[in-house]
Amino acid sequence: MAFSRKIAASVAAAAGAASLLLSTGGAASAATAQARSPIPGCVHWHLSSSGFTDHLSVTNGCGEAHWFKVILAHRRDPKCTYYGAGETINWSWKWPGKFDGLHNC
Repeated sequence: MAFSRKIAASVAAAAGAASLLLSTGGAASAATAQARSPIPGCVHWHLSSSGFTDHLSVTNGCGEAHWFKVILAHRRDPKCTYYGAGETINWSWKWPGKFDGLHNC
């Protein structure tokens, strides 16, 4: 029982520190928040994730250019990329990378 109490105390302390960071803004920056904002509805993407290599096609169907970032789990995210109006860019990555979203930069 003493071991369980120590773990519970450590978890509670970590949760308290995290809530303090969140309530004060902590390490979150405006750039991070902007990079995680949703993409416009005129941007279309198609993901093929069957097999060892995943393929993602992103098309900017908007009437103007935008900067987007592909977000991956278990891999380093590519840099923000400029998409001209009507432009399609293809991405691919190997397992264990996994598509985790597409966001504005």
